[in-house]
Amino acid sequence: MNKTERSLWVNKFKMPPNEAKKLHSLLFKKAKAYFREQSKEKPNPTNAEVLCYILSGEVK
Repeated sequence: MNKTERSLWVNKFKMPPNEAKKLHSLLFKKAKAYFREQSKEKPNPTNAEVLCYILSGEVK
């Protein structure tokens, strides 16, 4: 999945490969933080809640 995700960003959205790698790392860190902090309260967040968490660091 890592390879597919990065190649999608590079091929489809014309993102430089090193930027795609950084974005993947950032999203993976956010996902780990979410599951550490919020997964017991909200195990299946909606798309809006995920976006809110990525942008602000909290689920509303």
